[in-house]
Amino acid sequence: MSMDKIFQLRFFILLITLLLMIIGCSQSFSIRTISDETIIISNEWKEINPKQPLYCDRKIQEILLDILTKHEFEHTQRGIRLQDGSIAIPEIQITSSEGKIYDLNSRSFLSDSIVLSNKELPNLTKFEKLRIRCNKPIQISKMQWICYNFEDVKR
Repeated sequence: MSMDKIFQLRFFILLITLLLMIIGCSQSFSIRTISDETIIISNEWKEINPKQPLYCDRKIQEILLDILTKHEFEHTQRGIRLQDGSIAIPEIQITSSEGKIYDLNSRSFLSDSIVLSNKELPNLTKFEKLRIRCNKPIQISKMQWICYNFEDVKR
């Protein structure tokens, strides 16, 4: 084999390796918008059917809600303190393509958003619909599906 062919082969292998590294690194954190329109949530379940099923191949799967209603976060009850002093606690249920329902009952906060999750939610599962409600009426401006492996991403 000539030196030019060896050089071209090595260059091609290096290029493919770099490309795979870039793709692999960019895939550690996945965000998908479920809804970016204003939704009013009340004590009645509101069903939302994503255009494509929600799917994740990572351990951590969360739904992030951007709250439009004026509020403060209430860390003791992991809820939202409204202007009248009451605490709003959103609930989400997510349904797999097999019909199994999972409660996202763990709440945390990220910047100006509330995050709902369930550590027992299986990965490599398609979720076709979700239901959301809240004990007090609130408005959300965006709903996102976030997937990651904790060891890969710093929050």
